[in-house]
Amino acid sequence: MKKNIFLITFIIALAFSSTSRAALIRSGDYTIDGSTGLAWLDTSRSVGYSYDQMLLDAGGYFAAGWRYATTLEMNGLFTRYVGYPADQWLSGSSYSNGLSLIRTMGVLFSNNNDEGSVRRYVGVMSYIGFQGFYNDGAPSNRAGFASVQARIYDTDPITNERVLWQAYDNFLEPYRSELYIGHFLVRSVNISEPSSFSLLLLVLPILFQKRYLGSAPESVSGQLGERYKDVYGSRQVMLLRMKLRLLFTLIADLIHRSIGGINHQTRWVPA
Repeated sequence: MKKNIFLITFIIALAFSSTSRAALIRSGDYTIDGSTGLAWLDTSRSVGYSYDQMLLDAGGYFAAGWRYATTLEMNGLFTRYVGYPADQWLSGSSYSNGLSLIRTMGVLFSNNNDEGSVRRYVGVMSYIGFQGFYNDGAPSNRAGFASVQARIYDTDPITNERVLWQAYDNFLEPYRSELYIGHFLVRSVNISEPSSFSLLLLVLPILFQKRYLGSAPESVSGQLGERYKDVYGSRQVMLLRMKLRLLFTLIADLIHRSIGGINHQTRWVPA
């Protein structure tokens, strides 16, 4: 029975750990992709610079450890958290995933919608999105350009409540700088440690197994037996205190994380 309890708890902990790795986690002005360990800077933070200027460390981002995302990383992000294929208006779960991706990573531009740093109010169409430069790795006079846009409302049923993402190599002039064009900058972060909740689930069966809190053997008798029991009892009290201290530490850390103690504002897993 005890083995079954431990196995069940281990499976639950593993499930929570897997969910954390598959999620997008918003932290300050960047978003962590749990599946790759990459942090993506909000594109609205890097507007106003050209691709060439960014390579010369405009804004100090490169000195702070950021770099351009690659073609593979761009396609991986959009495929994983929106859907496939590119260059097509996607509906259903891809549309809802696209909305969540844009709002989690940060809206850059919008139309007839009070979101993002660049807002327009033209016609009846409503949409949100973000876009920017990336490093396509090609020796050419143009840079990679990617974007994702979610049409919240459109009179055309083909694009109404649909999402479109694109990632084009060798597409945009590297000297262009616009307030509606950001930069897809990434850097690696460490997300390998297990969550406090997972550790708590794994430790609980050990903390409360009865055999760890047992008494001294009844076969020891007399004065020697009393001394043995005193030593054994002191040892058990010490072990109990250590276990309770570990338990309270894990619970306190779990509460700290759940109320945003590590500055995580949004955690989202695609449908």
